[in-house]
Amino acid sequence: MPQQPGARSGYDTANPTRNMSEPSFIDIQPTTINRISGGMWHGFALLAGAQLDLFTALSDRRMTVEEAAAATRSAGAKLGPLMYALAEYGLLEESGGRFGNTAEAQAFLVRGAPGHMEILSGFTSTMWRAALEMADTVRNGKPRLKLDFVDGPPEQIEGFIRNLLPGALGAGKGLAERFDFSGRSAMVDVGGGSGGVAIALTEAVPGMRGTVVDLPTIISVTETVIREQGAEDRVAVIAGDAANGSFEGEYDLAVMKAILQVLGPEEARRAVHNVAGALVPGGEVHIIGSILDDTRRSPAQAVSFNLALINLYDAGQSYTEAEHRAWLADAGFAHITRVDEPGFTGIRAVKAG
Repeated sequence: MPQQPGARSGYDTANPTRNMSEPSFIDIQPTTINRISGGMWHGFALLAGAQLDLFTALSDRRMTVEEAAAATRSAGAKLGPLMYALAEYGLLEESGGRFGNTAEAQAFLVRGAPGHMEILSGFTSTMWRAALEMADTVRNGKPRLKLDFVDGPPEQIEGFIRNLLPGALGAGKGLAERFDFSGRSAMVDVGGGSGGVAIALTEAVPGMRGTVVDLPTIISVTETVIREQGAEDRVAVIAGDAANGSFEGEYDLAVMKAILQVLGPEEARRAVHNVAGALVPGGEVHIIGSILDDTRRSPAQAVSFNLALINLYDAGQSYTEAEHRAWLADAGFAHITRVDEPGFTGIRAVKAG
């Protein structure tokens, strides 16, 4: 067709400044925005199901909404939409109005199961409450839902530490399954909180004794948990601040679970040095927690977890593998290796002789 007088190919005649080869509002769809904003409901539904212990109720048999409501002491009219949503999201199976767990939900969301992720109903809810304040945290440079282990309310500290126990026990078991500690006899759980890592490791490794080092405001909770777990004959507790000083004892194995990520970079560096000072030559350290790749854009879980950390701690954050390696090498560690498996991320290093 002949070009009309005055028309310019590739331009909008009603708006001559806009190049028609560029995407317009009509051409662009808010696909990513909708995916991100809609995805929050998946997480909230998962958390609600865990808090209601819905997955445990469904572990033995399939139920109707009314039966599940009775089992969880919930209102059926409100529970129904949640259960159908969880079915849509892939955590429940539904047929003919009866619901059951998917294999994944059965393995990880049923209370008492070996892989039970109880942290979903404790620490995760804390993180998500903090995330709602993220803009203020970023704007003011201070965490809006700060976790203060020195001056915070004792009941808040105890609740937080207890919520971390299942994850710590799982981490201890995971270490024992992946590494041979038969030659190790004295381990220290640095910043161990609940003592779960030491409890699980000393149970799994015959002859091993454990020591949990943590702040004075935390160790009373640690001692209580250790007694409740029946581990007081093999796990001791001492007060210490790994980031700001040395601590008692000499060890051939150290575990640092989720401690570096609550510290600023200089504090983290000092903590690694102080742990090195407590290890005998040839002793090994295992750092477990949120570890970023050097691009800081992966793995996705560590990137997302970083958003929670900035809202909870003054200077805490996820650190890169390169940062961990630099701290370890500077402290005299060698043979530094990363372990990155489903459900378990860590770095192992050996103190030079």
